Amino acid sequence: TPLAPPRPSPERLQTAINLYSTRLSGMVLFVDGSLSLFSSPIEEFYKICGQSIDFHFPALDLQLQNVVELLPLISEQRIPTPSFDSPVIKASSQTDPKSLHEGDTYITRHSNLSEVHVIFHLVSSDEVASIDLPSRHPVITGLRNVLNLAFQHDVYVLSVPLLLVNQMQPEMTVNWCVKRAELVLKCFKGFMLENSHLASNYPRTIQFLVPAEISREMFEHFSAMIPTVFRVSTSMTIKS
Repeated sequence: TPLAPPRPSPERLQTAINLYSTRLSGMVLFVDGSLSLFSSPIEEFYKICGQSIDFHFPALDLQLQNVVELLPLISEQRIPTPSFDSPVIKASSQTDPKSLHEGDTYITRHSNLSEVHVIFHLVSSDEVASIDLPSRHPVITGLRNVLNLAFQHDVYVLSVPLLLVNQMQPEMTVNWCVKRAELVLKCFKGFMLENSHLASNYPRTIQFLVPAEISREMFEHFSAMIPTVFRVSTSMTIKS
């Protein structure tokens, strides 16, 4: 997998060679908004990053610290301008200057991982693993923003957890998984159509990742859904 522990391999060498190319690889990692190295899955990711030296980019903790320093500015930009309809803005947890909101994304860069140059840390919450998400949920909007960034900045391979979670939970039934996968696939189809004007001569690849705990039958079901959702009409050439 893209987040496998670094090891000497042709894959890591090829990733390093492509580091300053126009064909980068990225991955979406769901995190909470605390920006703490001791929160899951940041802690595990930090250990993986620490298994080899990154000679090109700052260490993960330094990159996270840069995000923390920008939080007050981000918080100021969130505050809407008072209007006659709403002259007073009530304080809430959504205006906490020390944390990010659900759907926010921050980016870290790496040269010592296998198959990945850019990590899109997308802020999510525990409820994402237990509710039926609407298409306008902040996490779905965050995925749309991630894909927009990928198309604009030469990220040609993007890996995304299909179920929008990092690991399976007991409450995730078969029906829930199928419904979630269908939602994500259809949303990505729409997002890709939105960015079709940014198409280039090189094909772009979206890799949908699934938890290791799912059954083979479920994996095959997900695989069959992809050509159904991303149906492409074939052209017919008639020669007279």
